[in-house]
Amino acid sequence: VIKMRLPALLLLIFTGAAAFHIPSHEEKVAAWNKLTVFNCATQDFNEGVIDGYKLIFVNPIWRHGDRGPTEKYAGDVLDEDDWDFGGGGYGELSPIGMEQHFHLGEMMFERYAEGGKFLSERYRAKEIYARSTDRNRTLISAMSNFAGMYSRATAVNGTDYPAFSSWPVSFVPVSIHTEDQHHDHVGDPDADCARQDDLWYKLAHEHPEYINYNNKPRTQQTLDYLINATGSDKNGINFDNVYLIRGGMLAESIHFPDNFSTWYPWYSADVKQRVE
Repeated sequence: VIKMRLPALLLLIFTGAAAFHIPSHEEKVAAWNKLTVFNCATQDFNEGVIDGYKLIFVNPIWRHGDRGPTEKYAGDVLDEDDWDFGGGGYGELSPIGMEQHFHLGEMMFERYAEGGKFLSERYRAKEIYARSTDRNRTLISAMSNFAGMYSRATAVNGTDYPAFSSWPVSFVPVSIHTEDQHHDHVGDPDADCARQDDLWYKLAHEHPEYINYNNKPRTQQTLDYLINATGSDKNGINFDNVYLIRGGMLAESIHFPDNFSTWYPWYSADVKQRVE
């Protein structure tokens, strides 16, 4: 927050690094109220000014919404064809994820645009710039976010969207910018960089903290249990890839709740906690 007069701008970045938790709508609301620049419960943001400081720039960064697993993991009973939403296949955004970002867009509107407190109530291209990593799930998350933010009664028929009956009512298309994932060194931590890969490997495999944690009896007991339960081996399940089980199990428990415990009776609450 800077005491200056400059054009208002909201920059949004949607990124797609590996996820460890998919927050619920309620968790996002709680995090939003806790972490945003202005907490409207205690501060008056109607004029965009607090204690003489005027908000001129906001740069929020979010992950994508709920998705399917990114690949098959050891012991997985499902195949890629079983994940049909979001265009089908591994790693695609689910309808739950689309709804999550739609609600986030609604909160964005209420926080920054309603009443013209910072942004206009209608989409103005010079006020907002959105960039996403080059993944389907992040691009569609961004689209869903702006559907919640700007596809509303404030949009002008025939100006903000086409005036013909087949067009979704009040749907305002918003530009989402991206960069090839191999060269996106702003949003994608897996972009091509030999130096980064070398440092990451050394930090992850040679650092004493990593070595000590990996060699703990509890860690090895958990890995051995998973190997036996899934019929895998140390190449199929190890400290470097066990996150695939955690992420896959989370997705399947959300999207196949009636079958999950039957498919994986060995994945108890205790095992889940140890994997996490």
